[in-house]
Amino acid sequence: LTARYSKNISYEVTNQATFRSSNSAVASITTSGSTRGLLTTRAAGSSTITASFGGRSATTVVNVSAPTVTGLTLSPA
Repeated sequence: LTARYSKNISYEVTNQATFRSSNSAVASITTSGSTRGLLTTRAAGSSTITASFGGRSATTVVNVSAPTVTGLTLSPA
């Protein structure tokens, strides 16, 4: 997450930001530790992700599709 300031200054603020998923059954987001801000998909559907820092918030919608079978292997071959 990048915070933009006046005079064209930007800072990486992922470690100081807070994150929230509107539907953690579809997509969860790590809220602490070295993986803060890491999104993990869980099921098909939609979730709004909100990141907040310094009194400002940004949102994005994540649409997760169900996985598609692309091949099969029968064992023993």
